Amino acid sequence: MPRFFKHRPRTTAKARLSTKSALNLVALEMRDVPALFTVTSGSDFDTMGVDLTTGKIAAFGNVITLRSAILASNATAGVDDIAVPAGTYTLSIAGSNEDAGVTGDLDITDSVNITATGAIVDAAGLNDRIVQIFAGATANLVGGTYQNGLLVAGVGTTVQGGGIFNAGTLVLSNATISGNVAKGALRAAGGLADGAQGGGIYSAGDITINGSILTGNQAIGGDSTGMVSSNAFGGFAQGGGLYTTTGNATLSLSRLTGNSARGGQASAPISTGATGGDANGGGATLGGASATVTGTRID
Repeated sequence: MPRFFKHRPRTTAKARLSTKSALNLVALEMRDVPALFTVTSGSDFDTMGVDLTTGKIAAFGNVITLRSAILASNATAGVDDIAVPAGTYTLSIAGSNEDAGVTGDLDITDSVNITATGAIVDAAGLNDRIVQIFAGATANLVGGTYQNGLLVAGVGTTVQGGGIFNAGTLVLSNATISGNVAKGALRAAGGLADGAQGGGIYSAGDITINGSILTGNQAIGGDSTGMVSSNAFGGFAQGGGLYTTTGNATLSLSRLTGNSARGGQASAPISTGATGGDANGGGATLGGASATVTGTRID
């Protein structure tokens, strides 16, 4: 009886290569793909209903604001890119002490590159700092001017970071941090007023500043007015331009100029014994794990 054999096609090297390529393609497709968000409006519109995949706000003609772009980046895995064209971007949605980024400062909770060459991010009238970077996130800020942040915390709190507060990793390249203020609250009933640290930037994480300018920033201790002179103590002030407390700080080819730290004033009906607050590090106070400064002028 004849014997029959089932034909089994040979697997050629080309077929094996195609299979391997397909597997590699699947692996690539499973990776986080960075998103690019391009800001199209200088206004700070309410972000209710924002599309977190595109950053567009349907209620305002599908514009993308800097705030909505950051919210979308926070919601998208991977290191995303935000492009901010030249122009002025005004932050105007008031509401400090909120960490979702919907009001007040811009909260960065996921790593992002923000390129803002020729752009001005202005927080005048916001009564909050400009940017807060959370632990675990890396913010790479390239170009742009970040100005006019103002942070005054409630009584009993040291004010930290008038312009930027960093608890993650901040890389600042060819950017300007200007005219920001961290100010301790007034202690009207006497006692020790609150201190202020980092008028321009307060960093509790790693920070790299390259080719950038920090200018006209202030750390101002709170004032104290007591009923008797011994009860009035002004708050301290440290690091008008920059204050670092933990992490590593690297400054290169940058300039810190015209920044200041001023201790709070103390006054009482009887002036003898009223004590003003201490102040140091008008340009910078570097107190982290390490600090490397090269080609940088601090005056």
